[in-house]
This record gives sequence, structure tokens and C-alpha cells, in this order.
Amino acid sequence: MERHQAHSAAQVLGRAFYDDPLYMYLLPNDRSRAAQSAWFFQALIRVGLHLGQVHTTPPVGGAAIWLAPGKTDVNLWTTIRAGLPLVPLKFGLGGFRRTMNMLSSFEESVHEADLGRHWYLMLLGIDPQQQGRGLGGALMLPMLDRADSDNLPCYLETCKKRNVAFYERYGFRVIFERHIPGGGPIYWGGAWCASQSHNQNGTSPSLAPNVPPFRSQ
Repeated sequence: MERHQAHSAAQVLGRAFYDDPLYMYLLPNDRSRAAQSAWFFQALIRVGLHLGQVHTTPPVGGAAIWLAPGKTDVNLWTTIRAGLPLVPLKFGLGGFRRTMNMLSSFEESVHEADLGRHWYLMLLGIDPQQQGRGLGGALMLPMLDRADSDNLPCYLETCKKRNVAFYERYGFRVIFERHIPGGGPIYWGGAWCASQSHNQNGTSPSLAPNVPPFRSQ
């Protein structure tokens, strides 16, 4: 993604995640959520450009933020460069506390998963008017091919249960299901292993060793 596309991509992500349980938890005010989340996504795009790759579709109908192996732990300097210290001002103290709850839970979960070096799909969002046209797969497959070539796993989180089946079609398998503390939503962590083949035909590949299939509660 070119840097001049960051604003458009952030607006798309704001629309894509408007009704996501995570962002409804972080930003409960329906009227201000889109603008607040777009600011946040623009900051995350800056993180992605610094520590990995940000992919979008031409024209901008979706975006994916990937953090590179060895760079998935975002350090203080990167957060400062991205503008994330402004979260208390942009989200308010309540929103800031909820954001810290989310980040702490996500960090604990990925460390417990013990994936080693991996690609982290921090965000994948498609404009609601563009969904169902294959853009999500188009944004994922090049990076899955790269991870496969490098023999590295990929990892993600999602707070939307319906997304689980989507990611499973591309070879991800749920490795845990948790609640964000402090009244937050359930989220699922998904791992993709280079030893399993992914496909574009909507059929599930074989399970990677020791990675259980998703089981709804």
C-alpha cells in the first residue's frame, strides 16, 4: 500500500469494523465510533508500514495489516511514531482502559500459543458494500504463499464468530476461545501452519498437527 492511501484505507476499516463486537466494546458510542476507529486504524496502518506490510485493493475496498516475523511485539518507540499515546484523548479514559484490556489479553494469548516466529494478521477488513466479492481472500493469499515459502505460521484474532468459518476456508484453525476481561467480547485465536496447504475453493484443508478444529459453545 502507498502511504497516500492510508486515509482511505482507515475509512474503509472504520466501516468494516463498525458493528464488530470488539469495537462496539472499545467505542460504545454509535455516533462517534466510525470517526474514532478510523483514527485508530490510521495509527495501526502506520505500525504496519513500519513493522510489516499493509495490503489493499485497487481501488481501496479493503485492507490487511500484517506484522512481520520478529516484529509482532510492538515496542514503545513504534507506538509513539504511530500516535497511539493519544488513545486516552481520542477514546476517553474508559476507552483507554478497555483498549489496554484488549491489548493485554491479546498479548497473553499469543505468548501462550508459543508459535515462535510468525506473520501476524493484525487486521483484515472489507468495506461492507464490497463484501462477498473475494477481496478478503485476495488480501490474504499472497501472504499465505509467502509464509508457506518461508515455512512460517500465521496468526490472527477475530471477535466475530461468523469470521471463523471464513478463515478456516484458508487453512486457519482455532487454537483458543477467550473473553476480553472487563466485560469484553469473546475472541478466537487462529493459527495457520505452513505444513498444510491452503486453497481458494471454499473447502477445508487437512488439519495441522495439534491444532484443534473450531467448536462452538
